[in-house]
Amino acid sequence: MRAVFRIPAFRLLFAGLAASMVGDALLMLVYAIWVKSLTGSNGAAGLVTLFIAVPYVLAPLGGWLVDRFRHRPFLVVANLASALMLLPLFAVRDAADVWIIYTVAALYGVSSVTIAAALSGLLKELLADDLLADANGTLQTVREGLRLGGPLAGAALFAALGGAAVAAIDAVTFLVAAVAIARMRLHEEPPAPSGLHWLSELTAGLSHIRTEAALRRMTIATAIGFLVIGINESVLFAVVGQGLHRPAAFVGVLASAQGVGAIAGGLWAGRLARGVGELAAIAIGMAAIGVADALIAFPWLPVILLGKVTGGLGLTIMITGFTTVIQRHTPGPLIGRVSTAAETLISGPQTISIAAGAALVSVADYRLLLAVVTIGMLTAAAYLWLARRLTAPLPLGPAPIGSRSQPGRDTREEARMAFIHHTTMTPTKLELLAEWLPAQSWYVGGAGSPELLKAGGFRLDDPEGEVGIELMVVVDAGAREPVAYLVPMGYRGAALEGVPGAALIGTSEHGVLGKRWIYDGVHDPVVTARLRALLRGEAVPQRQSVSDTPDPTVVVHGISPVDGSDVRINRVLRAEEAAEGAPGRLVAGWTWPDGAAARGVFATVAQR
Repeated sequence: MRAVFRIPAFRLLFAGLAASMVGDALLMLVYAIWVKSLTGSNGAAGLVTLFIAVPYVLAPLGGWLVDRFRHRPFLVVANLASALMLLPLFAVRDAADVWIIYTVAALYGVSSVTIAAALSGLLKELLADDLLADANGTLQTVREGLRLGGPLAGAALFAALGGAAVAAIDAVTFLVAAVAIARMRLHEEPPAPSGLHWLSELTAGLSHIRTEAALRRMTIATAIGFLVIGINESVLFAVVGQGLHRPAAFVGVLASAQGVGAIAGGLWAGRLARGVGELAAIAIGMAAIGVADALIAFPWLPVILLGKVTGGLGLTIMITGFTTVIQRHTPGPLIGRVSTAAETLISGPQTISIAAGAALVSVADYRLLLAVVTIGMLTAAAYLWLARRLTAPLPLGPAPIGSRSQPGRDTREEARMAFIHHTTMTPTKLELLAEWLPAQSWYVGGAGSPELLKAGGFRLDDPEGEVGIELMVVVDAGAREPVAYLVPMGYRGAALEGVPGAALIGTSEHGVLGKRWIYDGVHDPVVTARLRALLRGEAVPQRQSVSDTPDPTVVVHGISPVDGSDVRINRVLRAEEAAEGAPGRLVAGWTWPDGAAARGVFATVAQR
């Protein structure tokens, strides 16, 4: 965690965000307390939560807005606008002005949605992949720590100074955040127009989640977990009243115990995610929440406190991992839409579970409801754990800040290492392949268009830095039985002469590099040369979506001198674990649509 604070820009960002989090924590309860003091109505006070939540329904629209601008300037403007939106609260005098509080609460929800999405994108621009989990965990630690005493401090300030004074403090914290972020030194390329229809642009986040295996699996698992986790909102009062026979105010003690666990989870989450991979870390967090609810069912205070600490620990690990997976598996120009789409997909089930818990807690034994939460969270954890290989662990002890170099590497070669631009391609690779694949002799699908999902693969670097090389696995999920295809591809800045017309998969407009010609790698001499180098042990396979990061899951069995030999690509992949021991074979993995991991032979060496 110390490594991320060595970056001056992150220190500024952290200071600004910490200030705004203080203001948010102070104002968290004040909206509802203010309405209650003006109207005397519990129902009117409860409506505040609804107004804050309503903007989340339109979250994808907010994500689309975020993606149209550079993230740092957007955050500066958003924080300034958030400070201004609080000013109408100075006009609140009596019950007739409650509508002002509701309006500001709704605007606060809009601010929360857009700032969170833009922050995710800014962190992705600012930090190397191996520092993202640490940064997210650090911010989550501060957020959870402030929740321990922030709302109570806000209530005390309201009682002493009034609601307008608390709003003024929060506005100042937004201004501090805007100034700190404005002072950051960070170059961001302006987003390039995608040329897509407005509806396609709006739903691009959802489409990316559907086609990116790690995101899809994580979102489904989290939705399963959130379909039960909201039950805890109401059950906690039954635990206090029926299990411990304490007054309702004792809920605050349990909430503090959860906060302690959450702080610990934030401090540990980054290291855990790097050590086991983000999906595995999220699964561990989900399992911890399930175990926590099982402990809370025992009506003994020490066990319940242990359960709350465990639950807080698991929740922070889960949230940190969730955010990090989105950042690492989403191109920069899509980060806002993917973040908000994922938030929408999991908030729906959570809302259902909150409502169900409120209705059931008065008619069912609270221990039964806790058992439901435990079963649901453990089911979600198991479902995600089975796909943990989709996010490989990152090496502990990263290279020095500001350098991506690795020991022993020739710096002249490093200067030619491919850099992964997190941007858009129009049309996408999957769209091009959906048209190109059915025309190939080795295609085994039917007459209709395939329903392709990106399922795996890796990259190779061109020493001359001219050709992008990717071996991509796509799965046709629309076939009667899913079929995995391996497509080696070469990305070029100009047309390749002397190859058959069918070798061209298509052309695409790259958001940074411009027009790209994409060729079937079997016909691209640079791609085939690098494949031969890989089979001779002279090239290092690289992670598919991360710059300058070797992929240890790609294995060559029996390094072969391939002079006078052919490299044969297995176009239709089959899981063949037993074949890994044979010489002259390139073995790697992919993921089926149900999340099951598979490994098989990608290429073999054969004499001419």
